[in-house]
Amino acid sequence: MSEESESFLKIAGKKSGTQTDTDEDGFAANVLASLDDKSAAHASKVKKAYDISTLSPKTKEILAKMTADERSKYTGAFGSLLLEPVPEYIKTEAEVVFKNENNSYIVLGRDRPGNRETGYGGKGYTQCASIDLVTGRGAPLPLAFDQITGEKIFIDPNFETDAARIYISQKADIDEYFDLATGVVGGHQEASAIGIKADCVRIVGRQGIKIVTGGDSHNSQGQDLTNLKFGIDLIANNDDTDLQPLVKGGNMINFLDELLELIDNLGGILNGFLVTQMELNKVIGEHTHISPFFANPTLFSLPLQTKTFKTMLVQLEKVKKSILQYKANLAAFRENYLQASGDDYILSRYNFSN
Repeated sequence: MSEESESFLKIAGKKSGTQTDTDEDGFAANVLASLDDKSAAHASKVKKAYDISTLSPKTKEILAKMTADERSKYTGAFGSLLLEPVPEYIKTEAEVVFKNENNSYIVLGRDRPGNRETGYGGKGYTQCASIDLVTGRGAPLPLAFDQITGEKIFIDPNFETDAARIYISQKADIDEYFDLATGVVGGHQEASAIGIKADCVRIVGRQGIKIVTGGDSHNSQGQDLTNLKFGIDLIANNDDTDLQPLVKGGNMINFLDELLELIDNLGGILNGFLVTQMELNKVIGEHTHISPFFANPTLFSLPLQTKTFKTMLVQLEKVKKSILQYKANLAAFRENYLQASGDDYILSRYNFSN
């Protein structure tokens, strides 16, 4: 909370006098309970929806003396004024700071990811202008005053803990500032950059979204990019230890089509072998020998003939039928997954990459 807010509260506190016993809704008791529940606020894994436990002792005292009606003006409900702990930003001489009473900032300055010595602004470089849009400095538990000494808390930019940030810099080591995995794209230094960080980031385009690399012959520092190619890294959990190339859908379709064609040809080869084998089985089953007695043909071998025709029947009914079903399944597989009309077409109809 700012000094102006505290001064205002002091005036309000003097006008309100001491707390009365006519607080029927118990608002004062609830406020004081929230203010004193400091340990619970620190121990909780999930922040409270309304938490003023780290306001300064003076502000707590003034709030305690107010009536319920007076305090209701500072709860933030319906867009009213809200008293909450906000650390004091450490401003440099070169910065122009726009802020409100509730921890929202726009800082126009020079490259600065931390204290006044950091970044290219801290090194005294030229051409390193920056715009830092921040909400929630000192998250997850911002402190306006030290809870033991009562001294005011001053805070620098913190790219790890500040709740949400859009950082724009003319010259920065952006991957280092946000502690990002190197990936294939690499960790660029001394380059213009925009970094966006929050618990959840959503980008919505009513008529599409493009993520494009390249496009210019030189970067902002004058480096020639004519013969350089840059890609896009999608890194989950900031871990690039198993980073792999994306598969291109069109090439995958061509590969699978050719693979299915080879498999289908294999089915044809098997079918040709089956036909030839059945012909051979028929000849074997019907063959006779020349008897040494008057050169007359012998009778068929009954066991061989029985086994031969039984085998041919199995080959015809089961193997031949299975081959036909196998080829039909391949055709259905291709239609379902590799054709745009298929229900489970493997390519996205909306998203594309090179």
